[in-house]
Amino acid sequence: KNRRQGKRIYKENGEFKTAAHRADTQRNWIVETPEVNSFDDMARVLDFIATKLPNAYPLRGQLNDAGRERQARNQLVNRRYKAKDGAPAPHLCDAPSSYVMLDIDDIECPSKYDLEKYDDQRAALNWLLTLLPECFQGASCWYQWSGSFRYKDPNKLKVHLWFWLDQPIKTNPL
Repeated sequence: KNRRQGKRIYKENGEFKTAAHRADTQRNWIVETPEVNSFDDMARVLDFIATKLPNAYPLRGQLNDAGRERQARNQLVNRRYKAKDGAPAPHLCDAPSSYVMLDIDDIECPSKYDLEKYDDQRAALNWLLTLLPECFQGASCWYQWSGSFRYKDPNKLKVHLWFWLDQPIKTNPL
């Protein structure tokens, strides 16, 4: 089924507004688990999702037993880790993963960068990377501007940064 995630951004009376897609409340998805063993593998998968599968997105963790059973029967699985009163049992569990995505929102961009210009976007991204903790300095990074980048506030940086870790780690310690 054609399920979307994220927000719909639109302009009303000269002002940008956002609205959640109705499917945002939908937590049931088809799960595919591609082989990802390196930064290059991760980048290939993310490029494929970004260009060919606009209704898909990656998750950290892995399917638990109930999730694997549903997947084997070609049934939808939910994307929750924690039990919730009145909701079906979660189909995911926290598991070590070698990648991490940092969701950077609303970082004020220095005025020397004009975010309307591609070269300045790249320069602003490089500036932003210098603000990250030392463990990310000099590391390879795959990025994607957030859907709301340059809408509500055209001077704020909003980007997803993906890094490959030197060792797998669960989500909780992050």
